[in-house]
Amino acid sequence: SSGINAEYGDMRQLLTQNDSSITMVKEKAEFWGRRFSLDDSLKHLLGKAESSVLGPWKGLLLGAPVHDVRREGLGKPAAKLKRELKRKHKVEVTSFLCQYLLEHYSILTNEEVLELVPGLTPLALELMESLAVPAS
Repeated sequence: SSGINAEYGDMRQLLTQNDSSITMVKEKAEFWGRRFSLDDSLKHLLGKAESSVLGPWKGLLLGAPVHDVRREGLGKPAAKLKRELKRKHKVEVTSFLCQYLLEHYSILTNEEVLELVPGLTPLALELMESLAVPAS
């Protein structure tokens, strides 16, 4: 909750800066410089809000295309990940979680992966990365 309150305050501050950038800037170059800076700040703020609210499950809300060749090919890599995590790393996970991890690995931070599967080692993270679906 404190994270959301801080981000709400940051959003209000961005809105104030947005208003002033429109009304107070006279030169075109300065105007666009401020606009691009505000865009970057907004992108950063939304990333923070996404992480604090959705955490490692943000991929569930992104949805996936109805027919995606990459997704169809995840069955075997997910099964391999499940076996290897159990055999080499003594970590038990569900098939769903393995498929989710491989499908969304490119948008998850290592901290979020560790939140989903406590006890993973750096080698287990490397295994996931090697099996993951490349970002499109």
